[in-house]
Amino acid sequence: MNISFPSASYDDITAPSLLVEDTKRRLIVADLHFGIESELNNKGFYIPSQARERKARLLDLIKKTEPEHLIILGDVKHRIPGTSRQEFSELPFFFEKIRKYVPITVCLGNHDPGLEQFLYPHEIAPKAGIILDEISYMHGHTRPSPDFFGTLIICGHHHPTIGLYDGIGIGFRSPCFVLAKLNDSIWDRSTEDTEKIKRRRLRSEKTTTDQQETKPDLDRESDPDGEKTLFIPKGTQETRVLIMPAFNECVGYDLRQTVLRPFSPISRAIEKETAEVMLLDGTYAGDLESMIRSFRDPSR
Repeated sequence: MNISFPSASYDDITAPSLLVEDTKRRLIVADLHFGIESELNNKGFYIPSQARERKARLLDLIKKTEPEHLIILGDVKHRIPGTSRQEFSELPFFFEKIRKYVPITVCLGNHDPGLEQFLYPHEIAPKAGIILDEISYMHGHTRPSPDFFGTLIICGHHHPTIGLYDGIGIGFRSPCFVLAKLNDSIWDRSTEDTEKIKRRRLRSEKTTTDQQETKPDLDRESDPDGEKTLFIPKGTQETRVLIMPAFNECVGYDLRQTVLRPFSPISRAIEKETAEVMLLDGTYAGDLESMIRSFRDPSR
């Protein structure tokens, strides 16, 4: 299984995505937040709707990567509660256009009540998320299902960004990906869920018998064109999370704040010493702990 980073930039606006290749080619995006402009307008920040440009960026990615399946990790719409007039006018045309190119699955997020009216039933993932080729997909605002134990969980919700600076304070801010292990505190300790985790652990132990466990690694040599890929071994007993940045260009939250002031079960369960940060093209940006230290001490 390989995961690559086919992110592209359009007029200095990025289009973060992942391409997961196993039994199928799956394009993954998260947090589109259609309708955010109307809320910003209500708060005094006038921004014309960017829905057409946002749709064009996603279509370009679909044409570039030729996926067999598109997974959207929630927060397709922005307004909660309810659905805004802008969302009513934009979302039907968005889904109609995307369906012409690729089948869709949506893992509903906390901003998505009411989104079901724009989707066919088969396009809506179960509430807890889905597992495909031993990778789990969910929005990221809830506690993961115990069925996700021992898998890589790909999620959105957190909108991670990171600032990188040089010795004289000049730098840039960019959306980023975060890869980390999750500690066992994230799992519900009910009897039923504990039994599910035990069964998954036994299944993982059977899969890894006589095999040396392999740590996920950025493999820059597997692609002759130099595209960075992330190799994820199957059958490990560790649960990992790969947090995606938002596809919407208007949202972002400093990753270091996410860890220092966690606001979700996943962000509270991240093992900071294992967390690695990658830029939109998969370039390794550093480990999270050193970034937190520099955040606390700007002189570093």
